[in-house]
Amino acid sequence: MPLRDQGPEFRSMRFASCRPPSATYTRPITLWRVRCLFLALSVLLLGFSTASVSLASTLDISLLQGKLRTDRPLVDTDVISVTLPEAQGWRRVDVCLVHAGCEVVLASIDVDGTAARLFFSDAELLGPDPGRVPAGEILVRVTTEDEEPTLHRISSAVDSSPWYPVGGTPVDVLERAARNLREGMPARAAEELDSLQGVSLEATLASKWMRLSSSVQNKFAEVDRVHQRSAKQLLDRAGDRAPIGTRARDRFLIERATRRIQTAAFTNSAQLWRDELNSALADSRSAFSSATLRGDRVTATLALVTVASAASRRGWVEETIKVTRNAVDLSGDQETVWKCALARARAFLNASRLQQARREARLALATVEQIRGSRQDDAAALSPRREPAVLLARIEARLGNSMGALLAAEHSRVRGQGVEPPTVAQLSEVATRAKDKATVVVVLDTGPELLVWTTDEGHWKVRRIDQDPGEAIVKALSLHESRGTDSDSARWLASRIFPSGVSVNDRLLLAPVGGMRRVPWGVLPIDGTTLVDRCTWSLLPAVVSACRALDPLPREGWLTVVDPVVEGRRPLPGTRMEGMQVLESLPGSIFLAGIDATESAVRKGAEQARVLHIACHGDFHPHDPGTSLLALAPDEQCDGELTADEMSGYRLTGCRLLALTGCETAIGGASGADDLAGFARAALDAGCQAILGTLWPVEDAAAGRLFGSMVQATDGQKGPAEVLRYACRQLKGNSMDRHPSVWSGWVVVENGW
Repeated sequence: MPLRDQGPEFRSMRFASCRPPSATYTRPITLWRVRCLFLALSVLLLGFSTASVSLASTLDISLLQGKLRTDRPLVDTDVISVTLPEAQGWRRVDVCLVHAGCEVVLASIDVDGTAARLFFSDAELLGPDPGRVPAGEILVRVTTEDEEPTLHRISSAVDSSPWYPVGGTPVDVLERAARNLREGMPARAAEELDSLQGVSLEATLASKWMRLSSSVQNKFAEVDRVHQRSAKQLLDRAGDRAPIGTRARDRFLIERATRRIQTAAFTNSAQLWRDELNSALADSRSAFSSATLRGDRVTATLALVTVASAASRRGWVEETIKVTRNAVDLSGDQETVWKCALARARAFLNASRLQQARREARLALATVEQIRGSRQDDAAALSPRREPAVLLARIEARLGNSMGALLAAEHSRVRGQGVEPPTVAQLSEVATRAKDKATVVVVLDTGPELLVWTTDEGHWKVRRIDQDPGEAIVKALSLHESRGTDSDSARWLASRIFPSGVSVNDRLLLAPVGGMRRVPWGVLPIDGTTLVDRCTWSLLPAVVSACRALDPLPREGWLTVVDPVVEGRRPLPGTRMEGMQVLESLPGSIFLAGIDATESAVRKGAEQARVLHIACHGDFHPHDPGTSLLALAPDEQCDGELTADEMSGYRLTGCRLLALTGCETAIGGASGADDLAGFARAALDAGCQAILGTLWPVEDAAAGRLFGSMVQATDGQKGPAEVLRYACRQLKGNSMDRHPSVWSGWVVVENGW
């Protein structure tokens, strides 16, 4: 038996070579075995909890690399060291993973009574498929003959969070870009890819660069359709450069199949739908065959998942089940699990087998929630993984379960750090509290159907409205792009969302999901007039916010920061008028302008302000909303560019309203999941109760007139939504400002009402 001499006290042994003939070695082989072991060993774990957990003082167990990661390549490096004291007789050492109250043995070894030091490598513990191993806590159990087992938990658990290579080679850069895309961060992927501009790449790497660049453009097209053309051109070029039989070629085929599935999902043509899905099946099956010949399990799994996606849309239940089983057998990581469950759910739904569809959709959603729980950035984690929640909402609505459908819809929203998803009881409480006081409306475009929930007499009701695939989102974007002037889209949306009109005395609390946040709600035609003329309305960040009671907009404690001096930015004299109106009309206000309107001053005064008003130039970055900025005056401490990410770190718990009268400061629906992106998300995360912002660029003088009207209406009794409604109606009634683009883009997002 090979030994490493570590002195007279003990022997040092490698795990792979120190087992005597009687030693046993166990490792779960498939995901199905892992699940079975979790269930079976949960009972054993309860028994072990009563065992003695005190170890001999000379026993030492340590995690050598700090973390045992399942998302990075295995490098066959020692990760766990176990030092055993001398003992009588043989001992069994088990390295186990504890996950969700259950235990799985990763490795076992029998050791005689001699003092020894054991080493376990990442490859030995995780096996050839680390993705199957869920996040959890590492436990080492030592069992001696005729004695109770002793347990020891290692403080640093298994880490399944995304890993990125740190090198600067083209291979490392492309891998980082691919992982950023997979984790919902297209803007970061774009930065990595841009760094390779002008670098000479061999054919396979050049193809990968073009394919990833195409994927970035395709993601950007979710917000701005101008990117669609470049996405297609780049993907075609990637196919031209990829050599036949290579991984680059297979990945191109899988990506092309994915795009074809997307086209099929949003077409009204039965022939195009059939042709695109058949072509997607051919591409993904070809990629699977090629990857299998090369022994490329990862690519083969991706190909099978794509086959399952196309087959499920065709309604081929048996093939979808077979293909997904094979995919999970190849690579049972969480990504594969939820995508396969989603494919089965869709296949069952298309076959009208609703109970089975619900079961699979719930499995997909539960797996996605596990992934979200291990990520810091929930918007990025959710962005590529929204489909299970949306599909489950559709299934529950089909089953007539309005509460279950609403609960699923709420899982499709981004949540702040540490925020738990709502419960059915909380959603029911919203309807109860709103009775006779307000109407709460939730709108979700699920593709073939538009789902609209409303509170009515203390209960939730849901309506399913058939539509062309994604039609509501298309109408919302069209109305947004026209800045409130697309009357056809406005009428279409109003007739679906408010078919019975709106009472003049009603108060609307709107909680749209995803791209529906971009709707300029005030311009929708209701009973021969507009919504802003019919009633007061405001946007909620989530449905449960409707249970929070908020105070009126105060007249005291205003901090107004206007017209900063910024190099390269034109002056904004209209904003000075805004600030002077605050100073003259509201007692005790603080006024900062010009070179005094610095980022440092805002940071210093924000925590004490009851209302923080900032009127300056702003830039919204739709593909990386956290980098959206307000252009303030620079000083020695700060560069003047106040980003949304920086604002999220402020303490605004005492702030009733953040009023941002710059451009696009309330826009949402950025590149995927976050329907409250940029400053709206940042302000709420910082504890602010409400934010006033705009959905599109605003003209300086008109913004000044609107805000002046808001200041006039602030009497200490009205809330921000009522004050905004007053100001919008003032502009709407003015011949100079009656155009919808002037007043309909202003919105208030309140974390309560």
